[in-house]
Amino acid sequence: MGHDKKRKALRRQKKRETNKAINVDNVSRATDVTPKFDLEFLLSEDKYGLPIDDIPFLATLFSKLKDYESMTIAEAKSDDGHLVNYPPDVKSKLCDYAQKRLELVDEYATFEDDGIWRFRCDGKLRVYAFRREIDLFKIVWIDRKHEIYPLTR
Repeated sequence: MGHDKKRKALRRQKKRETNKAINVDNVSRATDVTPKFDLEFLLSEDKYGLPIDDIPFLATLFSKLKDYESMTIAEAKSDDGHLVNYPPDVKSKLCDYAQKRLELVDEYATFEDDGIWRFRCDGKLRVYAFRREIDLFKIVWIDRKHEIYPLTR
């Protein structure tokens, strides 16, 4: 088995073990927890990454994420659509750029089980993440212009 195949097999095994440990069947129903955010999968040079040199934007973004951390998932979902849990099949409806980015993180994610979560922060600003644990959301994109999952009107 080649080096890349071994690495992919180990990642798939780790993902299965993690999913089993957090009981993925109950993850999407866990709404009484407060979310925490992880920036591990954000890239500063990515189109939808973390703009590390835009201090005013970062202040706004982190303030909004802190607001989400002060409420339960159920409260955020009931707050006029500020939090939406898209089903796993939403991947095909995302912009091409986002679909390609998903391929890079898919082996670590639990999209098949819990879908993609969208946190509306301000105006067109959206943060997309997948749930890695009951309360831990790994942010994949910061979408300033509502381009990742555009609405057709």
